[in-house]
Amino acid sequence: MEWRAASSPGLDFAVWTLLHDGLRIPPFDRHFPASDDAAAGGVTPDGWRAWVVDLAEWAEGHPNVQPHAEDIITPALDPGARDRFSALWAEYAEEAVDWHRLMAPWLGEWSVPEVMREFWSRATQRGIDRCGHVDVHLVRYPGPAAMRVTQRSVLVATGGWMTSFEQFADFLFAALAQTPTRGGSPD
Repeated sequence: MEWRAASSPGLDFAVWTLLHDGLRIPPFDRHFPASDDAAAGGVTPDGWRAWVVDLAEWAEGHPNVQPHAEDIITPALDPGARDRFSALWAEYAEEAVDWHRLMAPWLGEWSVPEVMREFWSRATQRGIDRCGHVDVHLVRYPGPAAMRVTQRSVLVATGGWMTSFEQFADFLFAALAQTPTRGGSPD
């Protein structure tokens, strides 16, 4: 088994669009809702989930690569949403994101590689080390949320409430137990 903490701007952008537009899609449904359907920019929950799967599969094939707008705006989005999300990507991309600072509340004195090594050790002890390669994509969201997107990718938002590695590990183990939105076989 191989675990990797990843920060995919494309996946974070997908969650950011939910906050921006007020669209609530489980498990990212703890923010203020849109005042009407028009605020969601024409994106349906199923369309958003399909888009997130596309983004996760792109990130899996391009680790540590900064995506461009053409990588983010995929055919899974309705044609009407593509232009709108292209404009939103430009707005999102201007934000400087310090991923280490975002993880600091639950990292404490640990580094991300140390956290992942410890997590792998605990997964092995619990007998759930048969997941193959797993990318844990950390995203910004005001509440705790986790979504198993593909066999290889999990979105995790700590929402600032996790103050210990144990809380994070339990939360991530629960996410790994979810059925992937779309899968394939583990590596």
